[in-house]
Amino acid sequence: MNQPNKHRPIRYNDAAVILHWLIALLLIGMLMLGKYTHILEDDDPQKFVLVQWHKSFGIIALLLIIIRLLWRMSYTPPAHPADAPKWEKFAAKGTHILLYSLMLIMPLSGWLLVSASPLNIDTILFNAIKWPHAPGAQLLQEKELGHLFHNIHAYASGALILLVVMHVGAALKHHIINKDDVLRCMTPDWQSRSFKPKLVAALTAIALAAGGLALIAGSKKAPAVVVTANNSHIGFNTVVAGEATPGQFNESTINFTLDDNDLAASSLNATVKTASVFTENYQVNGSLPAADWLDDEQHPEASFTSKSISKDADGYRVDGTMTIKGISNSVEFPMTINEQDGKRVASGQFIINRFDYKLGVSEQPDEEYVDADITIDFSFEL
Repeated sequence: MNQPNKHRPIRYNDAAVILHWLIALLLIGMLMLGKYTHILEDDDPQKFVLVQWHKSFGIIALLLIIIRLLWRMSYTPPAHPADAPKWEKFAAKGTHILLYSLMLIMPLSGWLLVSASPLNIDTILFNAIKWPHAPGAQLLQEKELGHLFHNIHAYASGALILLVVMHVGAALKHHIINKDDVLRCMTPDWQSRSFKPKLVAALTAIALAAGGLALIAGSKKAPAVVVTANNSHIGFNTVVAGEATPGQFNESTINFTLDDNDLAASSLNATVKTASVFTENYQVNGSLPAADWLDDEQHPEASFTSKSISKDADGYRVDGTMTIKGISNSVEFPMTINEQDGKRVASGQFIINRFDYKLGVSEQPDEEYVDADITIDFSFEL
């Protein structure tokens, strides 16, 4: 180990040590939670809850990492052992730069992923405080960048796991094989008179913050949160050659968050796979996936994203944006929640004009054979 001098401390200070271990525990826990939620089915209600916890701790990690970086820029850390080979010093410096970069990329890409998602699901920190989407969230959604940030988040998590393993291995190598003070520089100094009070202060602040969040969350009525996939139905009905022609999308996902105490935090978002469209009219069934209609090759999904949900005399009123073939239009419709066969079921319907979405404009440019109006209906279990 280098001899101490006025420029280089012999160990990291107490604040750095506490921040290091808090962030380390937080990141390891988040990585484990993230991997676990990834294996859950999309329609598993537990997944939504765990993802909200993952996002909550992710925001806390982001704030702590920013504090850690600000501290790092104002503090001279202990020097690497003077007798260490140059490659090891270079590797140590490079690993730290990558670690700091990935620690920032992970929560930032997660925040951008949530903000860019067409589902537009709010982040409620610890079920108590609403965290806003990233600036420019609407533009991110319009550019459909959610998939990009999802990949960045996934690759960054894999790289971070690898670097953490390397970092721990290098620290143990210094401690067990080299028998130097590299690991001890970052371990808690239990002999220090100042360390214990600082640790107690940090843990007390965490406990008070957790208690405050619990009180805020407990004072609110828990929102009814539903993530449906298998139990959702999205269908349609129009008139073809004078006959009613119903159909449906066999692959659909509806994400619904409802809080009657805070309707501004509620949302309804739906996605269908356009290739899964089906009607019992074989002629219509064969035409719908084609380019002039749903164009499932260029536009594999159609979606609805709510802007607001409000109450009315019969239930709720939903206002949002319908996107088909990349064309978006405003849509507003009523939605009711009723008991059916012992289950709570939300349902509604509304009418769109196929010409607004350029559906069949070449093959059926008027209403002589296919009506302009298409009635969309949906239902899902809570």
